[in-house]
Amino acid sequence: MYKLKAILVFILLVGLSSCMQKETNGDPEVNIIVIVVDQLSAEVMSNAGCEWVDTPSMDKLAENGVKFTNAYTSFPLCSPTRASFLTGKYPSQSHHNVMQYESFATILKKQGYQTEYIGKWHVGTTRIVKNEEVKAWSGFDEYSNGDDNYIQRKTVEFLEEEHPKPFLLFSSFMNPHDCCELARKIGGWNIRNTFEKGNCIPDLTLSDDHSNLYPYTLEDPTTIPEVMRNQKPLPGKNYVSIRPTGSWTKEDWAQYRHGYAQLVECVDKRIGAIMATLKEQDLQDRTVVIFTSDHGDGLGAHGWNQKLAFYDEIIKVPLIISAPKGKKGEVSNRLVNIGIDLFPTVLDFSGILPDETPGQSLLSVVTGKDENANRDFIISELDLSLQGLGTDQVPKGDDLDRLLKYEKAKARMISDGRFKYIIYNMGDDPEMLFDLKEDPHETTNLIGNDQYTDQINLMRNKLKDHLVSIGDDFK
Repeated sequence: MYKLKAILVFILLVGLSSCMQKETNGDPEVNIIVIVVDQLSAEVMSNAGCEWVDTPSMDKLAENGVKFTNAYTSFPLCSPTRASFLTGKYPSQSHHNVMQYESFATILKKQGYQTEYIGKWHVGTTRIVKNEEVKAWSGFDEYSNGDDNYIQRKTVEFLEEEHPKPFLLFSSFMNPHDCCELARKIGGWNIRNTFEKGNCIPDLTLSDDHSNLYPYTLEDPTTIPEVMRNQKPLPGKNYVSIRPTGSWTKEDWAQYRHGYAQLVECVDKRIGAIMATLKEQDLQDRTVVIFTSDHGDGLGAHGWNQKLAFYDEIIKVPLIISAPKGKKGEVSNRLVNIGIDLFPTVLDFSGILPDETPGQSLLSVVTGKDENANRDFIISELDLSLQGLGTDQVPKGDDLDRLLKYEKAKARMISDGRFKYIIYNMGDDPEMLFDLKEDPHETTNLIGNDQYTDQINLMRNKLKDHLVSIGDDFK
């Protein structure tokens, strides 16, 4: 009997020790809503100082929470980043084999959470519709999708239901992703530019004074990698599936940005409807709201639309976290990789300290318990083979050869918040270095400048160490 009691006491102590190790400042009864919009650049919010867009709902969310001004995507494309969202792993680890990792929804479900996913999926290479294996892996009790009207309605209906358990709700909107259709329309193509998924049709009429809509520069930086040069359409050429912008004037870009702003404003209203429902249902005092995007858009900077490059317009994303016990109206310049940081942040808010993960929880920043914490650098990845040329009309002849030459090129970006270092694994002039403090619009590539030799070597070495640490075979 004595031995049995001793064994039981030992098991109890081990259990308590484990619980203590997992203790966080989170709350296992808190609700969590993750709102993701598609292809929204961090700068295109009125709370970010953008004068050509009006986003009152995003602004209100920022007033009631913490806005992160240095949040970056882990990959400037939808599906790799969304694989990171759910697993907390870098896209190079998770995109092709996402189901070998546990999703944060599965972990929360085991803790007794109700879990719901509404909207665009696009997680790695998986397809969840009519796929019970993927749905079971995801950890979400229910999944449904439709246009943005549907996503808004289903999200509101979910919040209006009775919730005997805490819930995790993931609402994933399409807009402003319809800017891809917008670009095709302005480029003169009548293919797929119906805007039906985002359910918002922009008016492209410009006001007499629209100078604030012009991109800062349509010129490339002083030197760009050959891979990037080959991705851009030749002057006068429009590639319908990739970049129908080769013949665009400054006025065309202004029209594009004007239409993009309207797509943003459409989804902003939908966010407002969600927040209004939270208040009506008296849920705001026990619900954490995390708002972000999977990646941004080129916005015409350097004549670039869509994604697949490391300009800040593309890889900096909005991130606002509003929590019942969090700070209000605060701004943090902490470096964030939203791909890998969303996972530990969601779990931490629910009172779960996740097992070893490359990301960092942002709970302590939001609650003010760890205001000075920061990371040394963030990493973003790129693999052009994940994009393809699309299924519509594609370039032919020499134009097609240019695109196909580096269709399997990869690149990595590392930034410490001031300096941004980029390297491609193919082509001439594969490296870039920008001083974001002195050159925020990324116009001058500092590679080859002797004054920055030490900085370049430092960034190279930090990147190499990172690649080794996660087993990334980039080379």
